[in-house]
Amino acid sequence: MTTLRLTAQWGPFLLCALLACSGGSEDSGPPPALSVINVRDMGALPATAAVKGRDGGYSVLFGKKSVWLYGDTVLSLVGEDGSAWRDNSWSWTEDTSAADGLAGFSEPVDSLGAPQEFFPETDDEAAFNRAHSGTDCQTPCMARRVLWPMDLVEDRKRSRVLIFYEKIYGEPGAWNFYAIGFGVAVWRDITALPERPVIRPESAEPTLLFDGEQDNFGDAALIVDDTLYAYACSEGTGVGKPAVPVMAGKPCRLGRVVLEQVLDRGAWRFWDGSGWSDDLSHAGPVFEGSSQLTVHWNEHLQQYLAAYIAEPFDHFILRTAPAPEGPWSSAHDVFTAQKAAEGWVYCGLLHKEYSREGGRIEYATYFRSTGPWTGEIRLVELELGRE
Repeated sequence: MTTLRLTAQWGPFLLCALLACSGGSEDSGPPPALSVINVRDMGALPATAAVKGRDGGYSVLFGKKSVWLYGDTVLSLVGEDGSAWRDNSWSWTEDTSAADGLAGFSEPVDSLGAPQEFFPETDDEAAFNRAHSGTDCQTPCMARRVLWPMDLVEDRKRSRVLIFYEKIYGEPGAWNFYAIGFGVAVWRDITALPERPVIRPESAEPTLLFDGEQDNFGDAALIVDDTLYAYACSEGTGVGKPAVPVMAGKPCRLGRVVLEQVLDRGAWRFWDGSGWSDDLSHAGPVFEGSSQLTVHWNEHLQQYLAAYIAEPFDHFILRTAPAPEGPWSSAHDVFTAQKAAEGWVYCGLLHKEYSREGGRIEYATYFRSTGPWTGEIRLVELELGRE
């Protein structure tokens, strides 16, 4: 496959900006339990010359390394597979202090120097993608089954990292794609790729935990004691339906599960506004946000902290709450990001492994385009006060 064919299929980074990463700054709830004392731009994260741009940027501390996961990745060279596009990629660094910026990123590459994808494909996925690519491709030509990373958490007790991901089906044409479902990959060895366990062997999608776009739990995830909490922020179009850009705030629902049972769909429970229900249809929104966000406990504030980008799509937002289910505060507009060369800013995240002084100093990132098919992830230092 060539870069031209893949770009014609998937469109620019705005794909994520419009559908997956848009958010609103709806202002209900109590006042946030924080103030922002200082905001300092730290510059763009370093990347190799092989990378022209990539979005996403969820991260976690895995052993002694900070691991970063990215979505669509545009390359400056063609890899062994004949493509200059990656549906996902990753890198890591042993630089665990962001006070002077971040450096020392490494990533696995093929013999031509092209970054490798993070998620392993199943035999069926690989066969489908091969059959629908190339000069003699099956109809519909250039149809793809793609894996996009979501949030990830370190389960130290079990020596593993759990990674939520989205499986997408797409064909050439604007917005001609939809979410097939969502899964959880298990990563035990940083020198190897993660595993995508078979969860439902009787299903046509045996590796997926949740079906369709509306069940996208894993947009943000965190561990409290021995329980995993995961947020799903989307209005959804429904499985099998073409995606349409959502330009307003997205209601975020919350699920939880005991860590030992994370791959058991029947063990999940969902917040219904007053308690935890086993019926997903009873799940109600806990706040309006974005389908790319982070949530973690901030010791300095003694609050949970949610972060995302909101309208007009260059505003970095924080919310606070005493518990994962809330009540969540109104939105606090923290800073305005640098303008994007094309489109707008998106993918606003926090990186808990870099926080200092119990979270008095937090580090945020966001993605912005810098030109046609180029972009950067910028690092920002936030100094927070208690309210």
